Amino acid sequence: MQQGAVKVPRDLGDFAVRVDGESMSPEYPDNAIAMFETVEGQQFTFGKDHLIWFTNGECYFSRVTESDDDRDVLILQKINSDRERFPDQTVHRREVARVALCVGVLIRKK
Repeated sequence: MQQGAVKVPRDLGDFAVRVDGESMSPEYPDNAIAMFETVEGQQFTFGKDHLIWFTNGECYFSRVTESDDDRDVLILQKINSDRERFPDQTVHRREVARVALCVGVLIRKK
C-alpha cells in the first residue's frame, strides 16, 4: 500500500476518518476519507451525515434525522439502500456522548 500526505485546507474540518465498509456508499465508498467538524453538545443538522460516539463506547457514521414522535429520539440511517443489511437504528439522545458533522469526503480515483 502506498502512503503519503495530502495538504488539506484548514477550513475543511477538524479531523478525518477512513470509511470502513459499504454502509455509507455510494457517497462514501469503502476506504474513502471523510472529513469532520466537531459539534458542540448535540447540535445535529438533521438530514446530514454525522459521526456519533455513544456513552457505551461505540461510534457510528450515519445520516441523522429526528423522530416524528419524540424529539429526544434520533433515527440513524445508512446511505446504502440495502435496508436488510443496513437497517435504520433509533437511539435516545441521552445515549450520545459526542458528535461531529461530516463536511467533505476524499475519494481515490480509479
